[in-house]
Amino acid sequence: MIRVVKRERRALVLFFHNFARFDGILLMRHLMMNHKDLRCEPLMRNRIMYELRIYTFPKPKNPEDKPKKRLLFRFRDSNLLIQGPLKKLAESLCPELGGKGGIDHNKVSIENMSANKESYQKYLRQDILILGGVMLKAQSIFWNEFLVDIVEMRTIAAMSLDIFRMNFYDDVKHRIYNLNKNADSFIRRGYYGGHADAYIPYSENIYYYDVNSLYPSVMKGNKMPGGQPVWHGNLRDKNLDDMFGFIEALIHAPKDMKRPFLPKKDKNILHFKTGWFVGVYFSEELKYAKTLGYKVVPLEGFLFEKMDSPFGDYISTISERRIEAKKKGNQVEQLGFKLLMNSNYGRLAIAPDSTACRVLSDDEIDHFMKSNDNIIDIFPIDDGQYLAVYKTNIFDESESEGFRPPPNTAPHISAAITAYARIHMYPFISMEECLYTDTDSVVLTKPLPEEVLSPTELGKFKREHEEYDKGIFLAPKSYILFSSEHVRTHLKQKGAARGAVDLEWFKDQLNNPELSKVVTVDNPFHVTWKKLQIVLKKQSATAQSKSEKRIKVYKRKKWVDTKPFYLDEKDLLLSVNSNKTMQNIVMLLLEENTSLKKKLNQSRFVEDDLKPTDNIKSKKIRKRIKSEEVKQIDNQSINNSQETNPESMLKNTEPSINSLPHTEPKPHSDTGSHTDRDSSSESDSPDDRDSYSERDSSPSDTRPSNIIIVNDDDTEPPYWF
Repeated sequence: MIRVVKRERRALVLFFHNFARFDGILLMRHLMMNHKDLRCEPLMRNRIMYELRIYTFPKPKNPEDKPKKRLLFRFRDSNLLIQGPLKKLAESLCPELGGKGGIDHNKVSIENMSANKESYQKYLRQDILILGGVMLKAQSIFWNEFLVDIVEMRTIAAMSLDIFRMNFYDDVKHRIYNLNKNADSFIRRGYYGGHADAYIPYSENIYYYDVNSLYPSVMKGNKMPGGQPVWHGNLRDKNLDDMFGFIEALIHAPKDMKRPFLPKKDKNILHFKTGWFVGVYFSEELKYAKTLGYKVVPLEGFLFEKMDSPFGDYISTISERRIEAKKKGNQVEQLGFKLLMNSNYGRLAIAPDSTACRVLSDDEIDHFMKSNDNIIDIFPIDDGQYLAVYKTNIFDESESEGFRPPPNTAPHISAAITAYARIHMYPFISMEECLYTDTDSVVLTKPLPEEVLSPTELGKFKREHEEYDKGIFLAPKSYILFSSEHVRTHLKQKGAARGAVDLEWFKDQLNNPELSKVVTVDNPFHVTWKKLQIVLKKQSATAQSKSEKRIKVYKRKKWVDTKPFYLDEKDLLLSVNSNKTMQNIVMLLLEENTSLKKKLNQSRFVEDDLKPTDNIKSKKIRKRIKSEEVKQIDNQSINNSQETNPESMLKNTEPSINSLPHTEPKPHSDTGSHTDRDSSSESDSPDDRDSYSERDSSPSDTRPSNIIIVNDDDTEPPYWF
């Protein structure tokens, strides 16, 4: 390879398929241990290797000069650009090169390497040939369509953003501004992902629907936040209908609402609860919530101008290319254009926090340890070489030379898009016939009307998995579709134990949701970071369907339904008890809202220092609040590390109410991710759950307390199966 570089007189980009999680780790170890005249510099983020740069140090002409490093190669992952198995990619893009071939990897060993050398080399040569063919064909497609060279890109998301900026972005008509640190931190608290919930655990009549390109469909036709954001420290007397932006608000969701709309993020999990809470939301989401019966009191926020979507032409063009690929039957091109449409918005809200890796020598390690407070671990790889794993934040990196907004980020755009997507889905989620939902899909017990169906039109639904008529839905990311007519099933089960579950396991879980099974699973690609090795590892995993997102409802000892958790008034009061400024705001709201005042006064958890008979005078409160509101936004410190444990709302250190029930653990920060995960490792004590679970069981009942029992008798068998 070095000879090729010398001949080409330039640094080369070399691709491996699945380099980020496999080949890159092994290659870096090999180079560090066997080519110590070279230097490895990995570009890693959250343990995914996006690039590995290899440098050499030629001897300077002057012996007194310090050697300067010279870049030889960039190793990258083709699977991050063109996703899919290499075999299928080759069949679609370069079938003339022949098939991928294969070997039994389980039989490959050091002992038989020499005996099978010829067949192994033939397999590897064919692998290299078809990967080269795939990349050349893909390079030609994207260059001819968009004048973008994939060799210059690391990921499909980066390429998507580059195509948009170079070919479709109008900087005059649709200018997108970078946010300062305060605005970025505040708005990321209102950046939520898709809605995933399991409502009804079992049905023998199911209709599974997916939305055609949910996020691209809402990117195309909705107003986006434009212009520079303006901070408003007091929105309590303003009309929500006149606002456009991201607002922290006091929320009350009706207790009788079966399928709540607004999310509440706790420990990086999206909960959908009723009752009292405070959160940051996109204004259009709050307006829609009001039409559903929510009570909304705006408190403060960043407001924007309304801007026509800058993505209209981009989405239309890529969508047309995808439809053409579908007509040609080219699945790889279909997937590529689909990823281009869906990757754009997420890249704009890339998370500021991540982990990174760096290779250090003996001469560098002491200085690195003294100058870095965010080190996670340091592993010795070989004599004189170490791999350091540490936390990094793009804001901190920018602030080293004065704050500069990270390039090509616009979380306000991404947050608005995901909010519009949840609005689009809610009419279907709220149907009584909805059994299950996950981001862009719903499972119903009746068919949707024809006017909302289309195989290709963006934003409309298409039916999937028509061969199945029954379904068990235990929790988000835990369900199975099946039919009595054939043995095939379609299942999803999160976690390492996925391969150990089947239809019988789902039936057992439905009959007794508290069951769990410890299984041994093989992980053939376990990464040992201390040694930079990939090994086969047997590990124990627990197969279970535990979910704390909703309360189970039992009828005649059968689990038949679920209902949301309720956050009552005492939770609101307890959450503001440690926050004096928030206490002042609540006191003002008490004065202005007699019904709220009456409800809060009736709570047996009202602390003495919060009662309206306190000596705190409203004039003093208003004066104190007013004095805080005139402070400049640049003097604020919006701390985004404790979303639901805020400091002063008016001092803008963390404007939020910690509206947590006894059962809800205090959340960690989440400033960039909008994944929706269901916790299976955290459990609530029975006493805590009883505080809001409306239990109706006998003292001898040993079932968990996060359930509701209706008409519990023994006239029917207590099992579904």
